[in-house]
Amino acid sequence: MAKHRETYHAAFEPTRHGTPMEGVEVRLAMPPDAAAIGDVEVSVQGPYEQPHEAVLELIRKDLSRIAAGLVLRRTWVATVGQDIVGFAKCSYQDRSTARSRDLPEGWYLSGITVARPWRRKGIGRRLVQVRLDWLQEQT
Repeated sequence: MAKHRETYHAAFEPTRHGTPMEGVEVRLAMPPDAAAIGDVEVSVQGPYEQPHEAVLELIRKDLSRIAAGLVLRRTWVATVGQDIVGFAKCSYQDRSTARSRDLPEGWYLSGITVARPWRRKGIGRRLVQVRLDWLQEQT
């Protein structure tokens, strides 16, 4: 994914839990989701260093390659109604793709982003669980 100027993370508050929200759907992302994924990412991480449209094109291309089965990655989106409010990824790492040669080969959860207004509503937890369920099916 594109590099940002700064990174913004949710505050670590392990004892603070919100109420899980009804009506949240999680599904695999498709190329038409690229703009909404980009919007969520920018709302959390800040503006891209590269031109916004160029980054959206990279996201579209990546989602197209995933949909065609050309890469061992998956991206899921969380939706409320028609709005994408978060996304999460997993990717397959082996010695040729891993940043560390010591990393065991296999699937890894590799990122999760939930737009600030939608945090503490169980969306992140749903995105994690969907990926874990999918990974269990793969093994």
